[in-house]
Amino acid sequence: MKPTKVITTSISNIRFGDRARIDYDDIDALAETIQKHGVIHPIAVQQIDPDKEEYLLVAGGRRLTACLKLGLKTLTVNVYPPDLTDLNKKQIEAIENFSRLDLTWQERVNLENLVYQLEVEEKGEKVSRTPDGEGVTKKSVAENILKKSASHLADNIRFKETIDKLPENLKQAVLNCKTQKDAKNLVRKIFKQTSLSISAREAEERPIEKVHKLLISSYNVGDFFEGVSDFPDGQADFGYNLLEIDPPYGIDLDKNKKMGDGDSQKIGMMDYVEVPRDEYREFIKKVAVESYRVLANDSWLILWYDVKKPWIADILEEVGFNVRRIPGLWIKPSGQTRAPHLHLANCYETFFYASKGNPSISNRGRSNIFNFSPVIAKEKIHQTERPVELIQEVLTTFIDPSSSKARIMVPFLGSGNTILAAANMNMAGVGWDLSENFKNAYTDRVLNGEIPYKSYS
Repeated sequence: MKPTKVITTSISNIRFGDRARIDYDDIDALAETIQKHGVIHPIAVQQIDPDKEEYLLVAGGRRLTACLKLGLKTLTVNVYPPDLTDLNKKQIEAIENFSRLDLTWQERVNLENLVYQLEVEEKGEKVSRTPDGEGVTKKSVAENILKKSASHLADNIRFKETIDKLPENLKQAVLNCKTQKDAKNLVRKIFKQTSLSISAREAEERPIEKVHKLLISSYNVGDFFEGVSDFPDGQADFGYNLLEIDPPYGIDLDKNKKMGDGDSQKIGMMDYVEVPRDEYREFIKKVAVESYRVLANDSWLILWYDVKKPWIADILEEVGFNVRRIPGLWIKPSGQTRAPHLHLANCYETFFYASKGNPSISNRGRSNIFNFSPVIAKEKIHQTERPVELIQEVLTTFIDPSSSKARIMVPFLGSGNTILAAANMNMAGVGWDLSENFKNAYTDRVLNGEIPYKSYS
């Protein structure tokens, strides 16, 4: 449909009405451009009454907003007739907006779906296979109106239907993705976790190998402090020989850690529980106290920590541990930074090793450097997941692998890789995590693998 006329009218004669756009960003930049060069493309309006100079905005809301911001009094517009249908309006807006390339992916998907729905509502969906049959198809709408392929429109219709069926919190996580590719990756991850949840429930109902059952039961969903309260105090001949702590770092991980795979790990971040900064010291002390209590005499503590918090060593000593303040270092082949123009890329992580009593290091003379590649991002089931091979090396550095009585405790299990590393060395492990999603992913890894478990293929 073509405009009936092109005129210059007072901006006060134009009403906004309902808009397909969600918001208008970067208005200041557009206003600056208009001030320098004017409005290059006239906005589209519908004449409300043939006898009155009153118009309803059809397309060009961002330009109109910028003109209002500049205080312009008049504007050149393309005028469409009063009998313009809702479908005609959306078609006009779609054609203009798609050509402008400034719609967000969310707006584009919604608008494409709306155009198709309005076409079907007005003309019906084509069921006949004859070329001149009545109704429209995805192919005709996509190619004739949207100037896209039929597969593109079909994919976006399915994608919107999928998003609309998600629970509200997951739906918002998807809609907050910066790009449609990231959103699709996140949706795939959501459905993968749903599948893992079903697999975990099925695992409980079917016969599985004894070793798998033992490994799955070692991963407890719940709060460490509640769970460990039922454990007796460690003694000379009873207790845990090594306790590995990888606590939340209290650093707003979702903002500070550069994530792989676009935004697809957002679903994992929804399960990751951080500790508020102002509560972190008290939290670490509480963890240290309980850890010291359940450890056997002559045992080890491994605690991964943020290098900006060296005071953690003071807390460990305060509760009774002997701390070596020169840390163990996990060195990675390459690093990462969110601000390469300001910071060098970090390629290491640190852990304190501390003792209760007087244990001996098993691998005597070993350096404090552990050179291991990180887990590939797409293979991770937890944001801070460390490779099984690294953890196994750490365990056997401090605990004699030939000991059949070695027992490992992990307050914050995450991926569960410490339990798998312990199992590789015939050590018994137990631990907790608040997320059932993480356990479901761990269960899937257990059932689809065998000892020795590996992070590297």
